[in-house]
Amino acid sequence: TTTKSALQWLKDRDFYLRGHVLVWPSRRNLPNLIKPYIPEDNPASANPVIKDMVLNHIDDITTSTKDLLDEWDVLNEPYDNHDLMDAFGNEVMVNWFNRARTNLPTHKLYINDYSILSAGGRDTAHQDHYENTIRYLLNNNAPVTGIGFQSHFSGTPTSIPQIYSILERYREAFPNLDFRSTEFDVNT
Repeated sequence: TTTKSALQWLKDRDFYLRGHVLVWPSRRNLPNLIKPYIPEDNPASANPVIKDMVLNHIDDITTSTKDLLDEWDVLNEPYDNHDLMDAFGNEVMVNWFNRARTNLPTHKLYINDYSILSAGGRDTAHQDHYENTIRYLLNNNAPVTGIGFQSHFSGTPTSIPQIYSILERYREAFPNLDFRSTEFDVNT
């Protein structure tokens, strides 16, 4: 109730509001009620009931906030947080986007990840995985409308030319998607 009241206050003042996050797909970041269904040391043996639990969670959050928020991060950090994909295959990511779209027919829907722009822009394995994940989602008709680039920078931020080069890579690969700099901070 408190959160919805605060969101309504912001919406009444014409703030553009972004939700973060519908699914953060690792055991350590899932709600406590799901953890007993996914063994810590063996995600592949997870109970399939989790798939419905996640979809119900998406339904609950999106229907409760559909008139209060303008866009959502549907999926967060798939590079390091992939227990649900390990358990049920990559197609669950498509299901999450489709379920969000069912409940949010006009909202922008994002994938979000870190270490794409930060760390000097040198984490090419992470960048490649992110591009491949986005391509997989689009090739399987997931209604992704945007890409979130977490922007946590250390005392030695990535150079502007390097950030531009990375963003150009994704613009060339996905010219129809919106970009967001998310979680922006500079730790000095």
